[in-house]
Amino acid sequence: MSYRLRSILLFIFGLQLFSLNAQQIPAGWTIMEEVARRNALLDTSTSSGYSFLLRPLDLEYMDLMDSTFLVKELVSGGKKKDFSIGLLPLYQNVKFVTGRTYGLNLGAMSRTAGLQSYTSAGIYMKYKFLHLQVQPELISSQNSSFTGFDPQESTRINNLYFSILRRSNQPERPHGGAYSRAFLGNSSLTARIGSIEAGLSTAGLFWGPGQFAGLIFGNAAPSFPYLTLNTFKPAKTFLGNFEFQMISGVIRTYEGLLSQSPELNNISRGEGPGDKYVNALSVTYSPKWIPGLHVGANRIFQESFTTLGNDFISLFPVFMGITKESTSILEEEQVTGQIDPDDQQISVFARYQFKKAKAELYFEYGRRDHNLNWREFILNPEHARAYLFGFNKLFDLPNGEHIQVRSEILQQQESINRSIRYLSGFGASWATHSRQYGFGNLGQNFGSSIGTGSNSQTMEVSWVKGFSKLGLLLERVERNADFFYAVSTFAPVSKPWVDLSGGVIFAHHWQNLIFSGRLQAIRAYNYQWQGSFPSEATLFPASNQNKNSLLGLMNMVYHF
Repeated sequence: MSYRLRSILLFIFGLQLFSLNAQQIPAGWTIMEEVARRNALLDTSTSSGYSFLLRPLDLEYMDLMDSTFLVKELVSGGKKKDFSIGLLPLYQNVKFVTGRTYGLNLGAMSRTAGLQSYTSAGIYMKYKFLHLQVQPELISSQNSSFTGFDPQESTRINNLYFSILRRSNQPERPHGGAYSRAFLGNSSLTARIGSIEAGLSTAGLFWGPGQFAGLIFGNAAPSFPYLTLNTFKPAKTFLGNFEFQMISGVIRTYEGLLSQSPELNNISRGEGPGDKYVNALSVTYSPKWIPGLHVGANRIFQESFTTLGNDFISLFPVFMGITKESTSILEEEQVTGQIDPDDQQISVFARYQFKKAKAELYFEYGRRDHNLNWREFILNPEHARAYLFGFNKLFDLPNGEHIQVRSEILQQQESINRSIRYLSGFGASWATHSRQYGFGNLGQNFGSSIGTGSNSQTMEVSWVKGFSKLGLLLERVERNADFFYAVSTFAPVSKPWVDLSGGVIFAHHWQNLIFSGRLQAIRAYNYQWQGSFPSEATLFPASNQNKNSLLGLMNMVYHF
């Protein structure tokens, strides 16, 4: 059954060359999402009915902009004008990073060094309740070489570092050089009834309240084919608004070299899971009696097709019990002597809009391991957790202008209880676990692009008016903190690797063109954990401990 299911889903993947979903803002397309979210705080559009916890957003049901803004209608007809064909915008991204890699949540664009470009365009068709959208994307990357992690004299350190690369399935330099790849992008073929739609899709996903990243899905990886059942606009009930999405699809493991070092690549990586089955569910609720409050939960499972069963819970594990004692996992592990073959992550989140203050607060808290029971969760909520929280605030200026201040903190590093729970001082990092080589697709994590076991703090202050924007961005990223602190349990480590960066961000709208971007200077302290001063006796000695880099990003949306 699992083989047949994989064949069906891969067949669907082929069919996606002829499919897509009508008039959506692609998940993670920052400037348009940001304007929609800002308009909700200003209460200037019906976008305020959306929770912004489930993306992509459907433009057709939001007063974000003129209805012809993103779709150029070519043909329309039918007695009730229920048939139409239109052109979708041309999307173009260009990114460059000097001397190293630096990740941004840009979907199929990976965190490679050098120059990288992204191009996407397409068409959509609508006939009564059927919606077809074809919006492929093309990635071209220079993928320059850079100084990565140098093998150490300690075999234990090398094995630990490579183990994290293997578990996360995030290579240092994917494909080993320049490459070009085509993806099906934000494509779908769906049927809509009421507020519900069902069908086939490869559209990028962003679940949860994050502005810059997510714990489960954050538009940080290439799209993948999946079956979907979801709401495309809030479903209104007497209790309030509900939104949900459930998917079942195929994700792929990166099978290339994980390190730039031949010595590290010689370490056995074991047999990979190959193609994996993924089942995920997101549900959000906006209570009628508490305007501005939106709450919800995400859950995702992945498993290799080689071990996938054919019963209901195997195919839809998102409906499995939350604790191990409420499932058959413990009994099966005791009988077989093997750990459960699937990996899961779960998160809960909330977002609250202070409409009078023109502000919002939000958080997301996640776990990547089953609790034994609810008692264990209450006593040890820190185990295997990650979290993010942030805010967005608008200050009024004359003539419809505002000062926007927003910030977000993402914590993926293991909690301190790793020192008690594991003899080695290291269990696993967020977006990894014991079996299935990372929650991601083709070597890129679904939720965030900052790297395994890393933490980030982002702050932005901008002048905004409509699509126009000019501001400053500050960011701090602590790289692979889980590896650093695991090594510190048995060796005299130097100092953590921390990136501090600042830059200018901008956006403007000229007639049919929206142009946005950033120019960001990055200072890496103790790059690859090499130490602050050449005179220090460090665990990872090198001649260039601190590294300066420049990142540039240009986004363009041209609507015909």
